[in-house]
Amino acid sequence: MRTARQCLENAVAQAGAEVLRGFCLSDGGDGFLEACEDAFGGELRRVRVECCDPLGNPVVADMLFDETKRLCVIEAALTCGLALVEPAKRDIMASGTAGLGDMIFAAYQMGTETLLIGLGGSATCEGGLGMLGQLSILSGASEAPPKAGWTAQDLVDQKYSLATLPSVLPATTKICTDVRNPLLGPQGAAMVFSPQKGATAEQAVALDGAMSRFADEVEALAESGRNADAQLRTLPGAGAAGGLGFMLSALGGEIQSGAEMLLDQIKLPALLEQADGVITSEGRFDMTSLHGKAPWAAAQAALRCGKRAIIACGSASAEAVAAAADQGVEVIACCEELPVEQRRDKTPEMLTQKLTTYLGRGRAS
Repeated sequence: MRTARQCLENAVAQAGAEVLRGFCLSDGGDGFLEACEDAFGGELRRVRVECCDPLGNPVVADMLFDETKRLCVIEAALTCGLALVEPAKRDIMASGTAGLGDMIFAAYQMGTETLLIGLGGSATCEGGLGMLGQLSILSGASEAPPKAGWTAQDLVDQKYSLATLPSVLPATTKICTDVRNPLLGPQGAAMVFSPQKGATAEQAVALDGAMSRFADEVEALAESGRNADAQLRTLPGAGAAGGLGFMLSALGGEIQSGAEMLLDQIKLPALLEQADGVITSEGRFDMTSLHGKAPWAAAQAALRCGKRAIIACGSASAEAVAAAADQGVEVIACCEELPVEQRRDKTPEMLTQKLTTYLGRGRAS
């Protein structure tokens, strides 16, 4: 993420312009920790926590903690992210979110008063069952811990037991995501996202049904807890990260746009008063980019201020470029002519080169 930021800044400088401020931006998925470190600054410090990856293997993940503000930032992808599992070993039914439970409990033990949790890029689809089980064990709410953490298969087979929802989330807990999907149904976590993580059509249907039963149990417990909304499953974003949005809401968290939270923190509208516009980047720009993704949120903020909005990307769909242009957003695809095997190494150079040329000649015709 910081490499892309440096490329953008280099291009602006080489085009003869000035960077007012550069920062990393995330909507809650990969890079959320870096973006929050940039945005909050101050006394934030990295804390390393031993936990497990989606398949239960040991992993060490970072989180940010500001002791003065009692603020903690957690990126769920660092414990249950798809990038943690080799493609050949990915198994959505054997995957769980217990590692995120370890991270949240560590934050609780440090006396966190404000918790930000970024959701995105997960390898899981079990409604947050593994996280709930781990939090129950660590907080003493459960006396019968699963031997390796609950997984999606345990959810489908109903091999879990719920007695109460642990009270370990701070009163101010923000669940940051770009996803607006509910937990269940055709637009829910299982039907939309689990196939992207390797689920078959039959597994997706089974997971959706299992999460429906699970939601009945969780909502019944939540009615007597801090979050008494009996329809947590329908909240926009409940389906984020395989249903983690739902479970964290049940534990008392509030779902919000990760991109908007960060843009508010850096006070982008005030910066735009002194700037000509915003330049940001994305790996691939397609129609999903227009729905809550961080680059699009930054571009929209610029347009609202009457300023120029440019998104530089590796590749782009023609449909999305046209839709962006209709709204006044300029999209530059920088690496489409590169062979796929060269993009990782050549992208920084191409991004800087193409953007420098584009800025030097003004708006493309």
